[in-house]
Amino acid sequence: MSTLELIMAQTLLRNCKMRTKSFLSGLAQVTEQEMTDAMQCVFGKWLQGEGKSAYGTSEEWRTAEKAHQAYHRTVKKILDMRKQGLFFNPEQEMTKLEEFSQEAAYGLEALKKRLDAK
Repeated sequence: MSTLELIMAQTLLRNCKMRTKSFLSGLAQVTEQEMTDAMQCVFGKWLQGEGKSAYGTSEEWRTAEKAHQAYHRTVKKILDMRKQGLFFNPEQEMTKLEEFSQEAAYGLEALKKRLDAK
């Protein structure tokens, strides 16, 4: 796999993040399943398909995958709290989403740097 494909994966990750923000704001026409299931979003499909085939044994891929799973669990938590009418701090939860997104991006960037060094 080339660094160009990892750049594409980084774009998919950013797209996932933008779609999540739009969805949580009520602006995006996205299914709840796509937002709460890490295997249903476009980045998750790449991560579990081409990404896993090429890098699934690497520490960098595991970092991205773990962060991506946590990202979608947090989206589910936000939606569940909203549905139950529970009080929660949306800014705190959005900060968590940003941290998980950055961690996944870090894994991809580390993979890209490793490929560039070869």
